[in-house]
Amino acid sequence: MHVQQTEAELITAAQAGDRTAQAALYQRFQPLVLGYLIRLLGSVPLAEDLCQDSFVKAFKALPNYRGEASIKNWLFQIVKNRVADHWKQNYAQVTVAMEEWYGSSEQTLTDLESSNCAAEQKLQGILEQLPNDYRSILEYRFLRGYTIKETARCHTSRCGVIYYSTSISHPACSVA
Repeated sequence: MHVQQTEAELITAAQAGDRTAQAALYQRFQPLVLGYLIRLLGSVPLAEDLCQDSFVKAFKALPNYRGEASIKNWLFQIVKNRVADHWKQNYAQVTVAMEEWYGSSEQTLTDLESSNCAAEQKLQGILEQLPNDYRSILEYRFLRGYTIKETARCHTSRCGVIYYSTSISHPACSVA
């Protein structure tokens, strides 16, 4: 008959190098860690890699676990640190001088204004292709800088289109 160990017993055994206890901890927490990483990263293969790396790091560091936090919180801190390391290694920001980005420093303000004008015209053309409801929401929200709540109050044709977590008391949104 197999007696299930408590979490504290598993941790103590795993700290002593018991592979069975380590496997039990892995089986207990791997689905939580993997699910978290998939939601965070949006890539199953990458999430699986970082999950495996995180458990390797955790088991190497397990002898230093002092129990000040729950094992779950301790493990998730290792996972978060591993994700941060991944982002630092793979998505380092490159700093570019403004002259390189915009061209020579002799570029005039008129040149920048005309390129902004062209971008605005392109955006306006895209917006004009959208249905009125969607265009109106985008205009209020992003071009006029309204909050979600303000956008919902001003957008009277379909208030349900705009996500807002609290109820909005607007005459157009009331159900008769």
